[in-house]
Amino acid sequence: MNKKEFLNNNTSEIKDFIINKEINEYDLFKLAQLNQIELEIGKGWNHLVLNLIQDLHKMGWNKKVSCIKEKYGTLRFYPENNFNISGFQLEDLMDDYISKSEKICEACGEKGELKEYNGIYFTACDVHGRASKQKPE
Repeated sequence: MNKKEFLNNNTSEIKDFIINKEINEYDLFKLAQLNQIELEIGKGWNHLVLNLIQDLHKMGWNKKVSCIKEKYGTLRFYPENNFNISGFQLEDLMDDYISKSEKICEACGEKGELKEYNGIYFTACDVHGRASKQKPE
């Protein structure tokens, strides 16, 4: 599927945004655009966020999100909570995805682990973990 063919290509309003198993990274960018936010994550977590979006959709989420970012090396996703789910259920779901992000390289999506270097936390595979420790020339 190329960029011109993604599911929500012609969607102009958040209420019309389609969420199903066919959404892809271009739909994720479109969701961010419709919410007027920036995606502040590496492409390695795109599939993780797409799965989270599908889980939220099953719970009746209104597709509104205020932030999608990395914080302390893990995924942070802040949906608007005006759907029929308790705060505890939503918190448990978010905690589950934070835990999942600790095991996926943010850069490439391969198996990774939460690492720290000079006070900076990040989740990376061995390849990207080594690259982040290299000194710039």
